[in-house]
Amino acid sequence: MKAPHRCAGREMPAGFLDRCRLAAGGGHCTMVGTPAQIADKMEQWFHNEGADGFNLMPPSLPGGIEDFIDHVVPELQRRGLFRREYEGNTLRDHLRLARPGRI
Repeated sequence: MKAPHRCAGREMPAGFLDRCRLAAGGGHCTMVGTPAQIADKMEQWFHNEGADGFNLMPPSLPGGIEDFIDHVVPELQRRGLFRREYEGNTLRDHLRLARPGRI
């Protein structure tokens, strides 16, 4: 018997991930809804499940990514969950990494 799993803070029945793998092609938690509903799920996952980022797998390209950027990202920004600008000009700056000394 398989143990239950959790998705967005909710306990899922045994075998849930197996059904997800068939339906979603990999067992990833699928989020569908309005921009606010998707942001709610992402916020809950971020705070309750220990997520520090998300990998997006849109249903179509490029439209799925564009919809996410145009509608969900502004909602996440309003909630303080997504940056409004980059920290610096380089990836090192953005990741807040120290600059190495000269050799």
